Amino acid sequence: AETRALADMRKALERQKGLTVEDAEVTSSAVRALGLDDQERAITEDVARRLRAATGADDLVRFRITDYGVTPRAWRTAYIVFEVTSTLAIAAIAYSYPSTRGIAGVYLVEEAIEETAEGYAGFWAINEVCRPVRIEAQVVSLHTGTEAWKGAATGLSDIRLARIFRKVSPAERDTQRRSATEEAAGKLAAEIVRALDHADARDGRR
Repeated sequence: AETRALADMRKALERQKGLTVEDAEVTSSAVRALGLDDQERAITEDVARRLRAATGADDLVRFRITDYGVTPRAWRTAYIVFEVTSTLAIAAIAYSYPSTRGIAGVYLVEEAIEETAEGYAGFWAINEVCRPVRIEAQVVSLHTGTEAWKGAATGLSDIRLARIFRKVSPAERDTQRRSATEEAAGKLAAEIVRALDHADARDGRR
């Protein structure tokens, strides 16, 4: 998945106007030598300077796949937070009136079961229909070693509702994930170019 995403990201960036992607092997070797293939490793100004000297690049793009072929965790969390908040609010209103106080607890239990079932059924359907792939990316300026941009994008495969009612083969799932990865990479590439253009304009380099 990571190898595929790297190839997709490179192609997507190469298609962007005004952007040059440095030689893959030279860059990869320098990144590994400096230990920057570890996503958690911070980039200091000294490390940024050394990478720039080795590659001639102005910026480094780092990314990672956070969700591969499943509903992104960020989406699931947002759904759960919304449902819990709205359910608690309704229960609180019910509890505030003596005539409905007795049903407030029952309502909470029933809603928790119902909304959880509906939510996970919905997540399963999304997974089957379009196999979401979410990628987080970071752009680091090799002039200063500071983060110039950070964001995320989710790609979806072609949407076919019939997948809910039939068994999706391993080959089709792989094709879905491949398509979703390519879409996510394309979205990120466009965002990265906009961020770099903004940074260059702000710094007077363009």
